[in-house]
Amino acid sequence: VYMVSPVYLHGLFMDNLEVWSLRVREAPGTRGGVPPEQLARAIHDTFWDPVNRRFLVSTQLEQRSQQAAFYPDHVAQLFPLMVDFPLLPAAADVHYRDWMRQHRSAWLAQGRTDYPWGIIAVLALRRQDTDTARCWLRHSVPMRHSARWAVTDEVAFQILDSQGVREASPAASCR
Repeated sequence: VYMVSPVYLHGLFMDNLEVWSLRVREAPGTRGGVPPEQLARAIHDTFWDPVNRRFLVSTQLEQRSQQAAFYPDHVAQLFPLMVDFPLLPAAADVHYRDWMRQHRSAWLAQGRTDYPWGIIAVLALRRQDTDTARCWLRHSVPMRHSARWAVTDEVAFQILDSQGVREASPAASCR
């Protein structure tokens, strides 16, 4: 796996997935180094925690004993779906539904204390879960142009808007 730097010899799960996704998208004749399939296996074997059935966010040992937080821990579990990583703990639809069942309410509430994580709304749209994307809009659009609105949230908003996704009605269950 790829390390943060020659000085800091630890790897980060999401960074490695980004490297993997770039490797997969390279033209076959331009690839150098480790083949994407081998890198995928190394990423899985390094970061998958079979005891807790989750991906670790880092190779740092202290990370194993820390309490899981929304970011980076819970967000990291969705990142493989965002880049179409093939080595998931379950089928992609099952993995996505399980995450939403466990973390949807916490995610939709993130904007009150952190950022609204619009990238997850884009993933919801990709997974054909338009109701969840609509709920994100209802919860998050009031934060637009505030200190809690990141560039990625604006991009997510514009992607949803361009696809005709509108805010969930007040009557919709967005928990």
